[in-house]
Order: sequence, then C-alpha cells, then structure tokens
Amino acid sequence: MNKIGEWKMINCKIIPKFISIVLFSILLLSCANGDQKAILGRWETTTKHDDREDTYIFKIDQDIWGKKFGTITTYMNGNLLPATRISKIEFDYPHFSMIIENPTVPLKYTGKMNDDKTKLIGKFDYINPNIASVNLTLTKNVVTRRIEEYIYQKPENREFVCNSASNAGLDEVALEDMINSVRKNKYGLMNSILIFKNNSLILEEYFGGFRRDMLHQTQSITKSVTSLLIGIAIDKGFIQSVDDKALNYLSKTDHAEGWEDVTIKHLLTMTSGVEWKKSNNIWRNDETITEILSKSIENEPGSRFRYNSAMQLLAEVLANASGEKLEVFAENYLFHPLGIKEYQWTKSNKNDYPLCTGSLQLKSVDLLKIGILVLQNGNYHEIQIVSKDWIKESTSVQIEIPKNKEQHYGYLWWRGKVQTKSGDFDTIFAHGHGSQFIFVIPENNIIIVTTGNNLYNKKRLAPFKILKKYLKLI
Repeated sequence: MNKIGEWKMINCKIIPKFISIVLFSILLLSCANGDQKAILGRWETTTKHDDREDTYIFKIDQDIWGKKFGTITTYMNGNLLPATRISKIEFDYPHFSMIIENPTVPLKYTGKMNDDKTKLIGKFDYINPNIASVNLTLTKNVVTRRIEEYIYQKPENREFVCNSASNAGLDEVALEDMINSVRKNKYGLMNSILIFKNNSLILEEYFGGFRRDMLHQTQSITKSVTSLLIGIAIDKGFIQSVDDKALNYLSKTDHAEGWEDVTIKHLLTMTSGVEWKKSNNIWRNDETITEILSKSIENEPGSRFRYNSAMQLLAEVLANASGEKLEVFAENYLFHPLGIKEYQWTKSNKNDYPLCTGSLQLKSVDLLKIGILVLQNGNYHEIQIVSKDWIKESTSVQIEIPKNKEQHYGYLWWRGKVQTKSGDFDTIFAHGHGSQFIFVIPENNIIIVTTGNNLYNKKRLAPFKILKKYLKLI
C-alpha cells in the first residue's frame, strides 16, 4: 500500500474517534456544569433616579465549550445607549462575578443568585475607588411572546409623504421576508429600517422595543454630520477653504512637528498622517486637542488613509471659525432647518466640545432627513441648507483605500458599490459602528436607514447582507 492509502486509512480511524471524544467531552462538560446554565438568558431591571429612569437588559450566553459572554443594553429615559460588553463571567451557583466593560469607568458586578434562580442580587464595584458601590438586582425575563408574521402596510408618518412599496417599484414580498427575518434576530440586534424612494416614505419599521420617538446612538455617522457642518461653515465664509491649515483655527499652539502641514481636508479624509495606535473601538477615543496635537505626523499628509479620531480637531475648528459653540452652530444651521427638534450630542470628558467622532444621538426619522438632504444636493423642503457643490465634493471619492475593492472615502462620507438583490449600485453612505447606516443611492432615488445594537456580536455589517438579499427593484 502506498503512503497516500495508508494516510487515508489512518484518517478513517482517527478522525471519527477524535469527533467522538470532542462530542463526549462537550456532553460531560454540560452535565458537570449542572446549574452553570442557570445564569444564561435575559436579565432586566429598571432603576429610578432623581431626574431619570434607566432600564438595563443583560443578555448572557455561552459557546459550545462553556465560555460565557454577554452584552448590556441600556435605555436612559427611553433613549437607547450603545451596547456594553460583559466579559470574564464566572458562575459557581449561587455566586457570580462579571466585568462590565464600560468605556468610561470599567466596573465589576458580583453577587448571588436566589434559590429559585430568577434573580441576580449583587452590586457594581467601580475600579475607581472614589466612586461608591451601587446595589443592583436583576430579574430573569423568559420571553414567551409569539412573533406574528409581518404583513406589509404603507407607513403613516405626518413628517413625510407616504406611499406603498409597489407604487414605488419595490417588491412587497421581499420586504415582508426582510422584516420577518429581522424580527427573528437573523441579523442580530437591529432596531430600525426605513426606506424612502421617489420622495416618499415606503417603509418604517422598528424592532426590539425600539420606537420612532426614541433617540438612537449614531456612532460614526456623527463624522458625516460634522462634514455637513464644515461645508456650511465654508458656504457662509467662516472657513475659507478645505485647504486652510488646521492650525490656523486652533487655539493650542503647541504641537508635534509636522502638524503645520495638516489641512482641514486632511482631517476630513483621514489622511493627516498622524501616528495612531490601532484600536477596534476608536469611536470611544476621547483625547484633548493638546493630546491629539502632541502625536507625531508619521506620513506625509494626504498620502495615506488611516481611520482615526484626529478629526475631533474639527470641533474646535468650527467653534473658533464661527465664534459659536459647535452644538449651537449645528442647531442654527443644520438641525433647525431640517426640523430636528430632539437630539443629544455628548461632550468630551476632557474638552468642552461635543465628540465629533461618534456621540451624536438622533431619531431614525432624523437620520432619514440627513439622507434626503444629501440625495437632494443640500436642499430640504426648498431650503438650500448646504451648497450643491459641497455635497458633490464631500461625497465624491477623495482618497482610495487599497484594501477596499469598491468602497472608498470622501469627506467623512463613504462612497462605492453596494450589492442589492437587483445588482450593484453606486452608493453614498454614512456608517456608524453597530449597524448604523444611511445609504443614499442617487441612481434609483432611494435612501435606506438602519440602526442597530450589533456592537459586539460580529453582525455590525448586517445591513449590507440585508440589502443584498432583500432590496429588489421591480
């Protein structure tokens, strides 16, 4: 027998035994754990403070090896906050401990499960010793609600003209399949999907307890909003040109060598050349203007795309150029003309500026208004809010990204091909971590808005899959 034949015979004997051993080990682990699975599932509580009401939803799961993981969804006064990761979950009935990876102040949740395994009675201990411990009791929520089959209906919304999908040239059956799949969590934790076509609202659906009147984190869509604000500042003469040196508008004069060559355009295109440590959560970065300017310039400005948070400098650029606080400028020149009445724009912990990197919260319908503004070349309800020239320039490809086949970068907007069920379309889009998207497809006069809480479940790009499978044009 040749060596190939011998190897096949060995594999035929070894592989089945190996699989049996693995499966047996998993079975033993499951049996040995016993009460270990009691902590799995959905746990909830609502706490009342002097001025607000917070709801926490803990979801804990485990992989086939028994390693536990989870996320926390928080509603603060009804507004959805970014999901928080739970790690290092240890459970030896009835005792438990877990690390809450709060981006600002990490903390540990420890305590005991009650006798009937329906409550986790514990407390938060902050790593910062100056913050007092907080008692927190969670109640297990067994979801038994039957998911009704979704049947498409034309939306009702007084802010927009509404139309049926069939009248707009969209496949209603495909939309029904899409919503039913999202409701069953096949695309992770989606919170809303809106479709606007031919100047009409075609679809407006919400999921997971989220509603039209709730604010939602936008993550890096905040960057795209900042781009619009820069365009407005140039239109009004507060800023002369994107080619102006950024330092001309910054009050901090101390800086590392090389910053004197960085322009506003370099910040808008992520090509400043600044040294930046790789991070999977750069939207969390919160550094002072001084800290950003102290970083060295590694590459020639304009030569290399590197996604980072140095564009936060634009917050001070806008404030100093206009003489108004950033949030006041945004209110006067963008939000008010768009009819955006409710929003939250969290300020930096280290500066008196809202975080341009990703802390703006808006309603899904207001994200749609931003999409309409772009689709209509800066015009909304017959008001030219930002110039047509800026929309064209800011949403055109300004820097190609070698690793991306067909998706490149403008001025804090993405541009490239997006696959749909009907083919590939040239698309302008804003993208925020966790499934926040504004897709604008000018060729088909269509806008798709999605929001979600897919920050830690590897489904953050689920909207791309949704469009590819369900967006069918008749």
